[in-house]
Amino acid sequence: ADFAGVRAMGLSKEDVDRYIEQRLAEGDAPASINRTTGLVKQGYIFAELPVPKIRKLDESGNVRHGFFSELEVRRVIGNLDADLADFTLFGWLTGMRKAEISSLRWEDVAGDEIRLRAENAKTGEGRTIPFEGELADLIERRKKARQFKVKEVTMISPLIFHREGEPIREFRKSWATACRLAGVRRLFHDLRRSAARNMLNAGVPQAIAMQITGHKTDSMFRRYAIVTPNDVRSALRVTQE
Repeated sequence: ADFAGVRAMGLSKEDVDRYIEQRLAEGDAPASINRTTGLVKQGYIFAELPVPKIRKLDESGNVRHGFFSELEVRRVIGNLDADLADFTLFGWLTGMRKAEISSLRWEDVAGDEIRLRAENAKTGEGRTIPFEGELADLIERRKKARQFKVKEVTMISPLIFHREGEPIREFRKSWATACRLAGVRRLFHDLRRSAARNMLNAGVPQAIAMQITGHKTDSMFRRYAIVTPNDVRSALRVTQE
C-alpha cells in the first residue's frame, strides 16, 4: 500500500530512499522500516523480478528509551479522531500490540473480559484482559460505535476497533500529526513499553504484568522496563525515608 500506483519495474532506489527518509522523519525506528523494506524485497524475489537496490538501516542501539507520561498520551489522544483515540487508549492501558488490538472482535468478548485469540497473538499464546476501570468505559463507547453506514445502509461491525467497518492498520500520518500537535515525538509501540513500566511502578508483580502485555520472556520484558534518573532518585528518597 505504501507504494500503491508504482509499477514493480518502475520502483527506483530513489523512490525507496524517499520512503525511508519519510518514515524516519515521522519517528519510525530503523528496525521497523527494515521490516517493511524487507517485505518489499521478498515480493520481488517471489515474483522473480530484479530487486531494486534497497539500503538497510543500522539497527544498533535498537532498545528505545522513549516512553509516554500520562499527560503526553492524553494530549496525543486528544488530537486523534474518536476511533483512533479509543484504539490508542486501549494500547496505553493494556500494552497490547497494534496488530493484536486490530484483531479483536465482539465474539471474543465474554462478560466483562476479552480474549485475545492465540492465532492473533504474536507469541502464539492467547490471553484474557478484564474490563477494569477506564477499560470498561472504553468498551461501552465501542459498543455504541459498532454501527456504520455504507450507501445509507446501516451495518454492524464485528470488529471492536474499526474505521467504517474496516480494520485499523496503518495510521502513521494521523499519528505523526497528533504527536506534533501534542509536542511529543513517540511511536505507537512506546505505549506498550510505557504500559509495562506503569504496571511495575504501580506494584504489579512482573509475572502478572507479563501476562497482561503478552511478553513471553523476562529478557524481552526488561527491555521495556527502562529505569529513568527520576526513578532512581525516587527510589533512593523512599529508601532513606
